[in-house]
Amino acid sequence: MYKLICLLCIIQIGTIKAQLFEKKFYFDKCKDTYNSSRDTCVDFEMKNFIYEKIVKVIPIEKLNNKSELKLNIKIDSTGNLNTCVLTWKQGKKYFMEDIKPKVRKVHNFNNPTEVTVHYSISENRSKFDSKIYSHIGQIFKVVQVMPSWDSCYFNLNQTTCANSKFFDIITKNMSKSKFDKNSLKKEKINFSIVVMLDGYIGDIFIRNIKDSTTDELLLDAINKVKKQGLRFFPGFQGNKPIDVLLSLEYYF
Repeated sequence: MYKLICLLCIIQIGTIKAQLFEKKFYFDKCKDTYNSSRDTCVDFEMKNFIYEKIVKVIPIEKLNNKSELKLNIKIDSTGNLNTCVLTWKQGKKYFMEDIKPKVRKVHNFNNPTEVTVHYSISENRSKFDSKIYSHIGQIFKVVQVMPSWDSCYFNLNQTTCANSKFFDIITKNMSKSKFDKNSLKKEKINFSIVVMLDGYIGDIFIRNIKDSTTDELLLDAINKVKKQGLRFFPGFQGNKPIDVLLSLEYYF
């Protein structure tokens, strides 16, 4: 009986050690094993994480006959993946698809800011594919391909088409209960939104807000649109989708 209890204790201790070791899987484990710097380990472990937990999950038919394939991932400061999209290019047009990772948490990833990772994928799905690891700290105002909609992609006046469609959606989401045409002045409101690399609306900025009815109406309408999950086709720099600040003018 005594031997059995000792054996169970040893097994339990071994299990605890194994769990602790698994918790220390990514960057710290790399530093301990290879005695390498954090930057080297971030690159090495991030490649392994992406390959094992994301790339292997993607069916091979999604990767065939596609050029400039890239995984675009946002990881917050606590190590959670809050964006994971696959992008590729055919002809002059980019395409995008959401990917559900096997694991949405990178252990021991402690970074003061959110980061973005761009990982290139070849059809043989090698874990040694190149990647670009960069801190998010910059939101672009002008990029090679500005955020738009599929219906506006090949329009000669793409920006005008995209803005017009967005304004129509905003107008449809104006609160009817607050909308009194007689009390509204004819005016334009300057505002900005961040279109994130997955196409969703991020932060909203209204300049020189005066607590007027029109400011309130506009902000309320954009927040409604945001909650509905309205999705732009994101802006691209090269073959990478990035966060873009759109500065717009809405006319009442």
